[in-house]
Amino acid sequence: MGVDGSSIAMPFSKDNINGLATVQHHWTQLNSLMKEVEVGLSFSISSWFSTAQVLLTLCPTLTCFSSVPEGT
Repeated sequence: MGVDGSSIAMPFSKDNINGLATVQHHWTQLNSLMKEVEVGLSFSISSWFSTAQVLLTLCPTLTCFSSVPEGT
């Protein structure tokens, strides 16, 4: 451990800057992935809701079919 500062890691050394760039790159990738997941989730939720609406409108028809006596 020299007093000249060579053993002390400089905050802006080339390795640290590369490391920060890598972290930032991964963070950007993660953010875009999360956005895709968010879009996918909201899309699936909205499609689920529209499916539920269709099922609710079809429900009277479905109950007619389900009210057919069993064993036929």
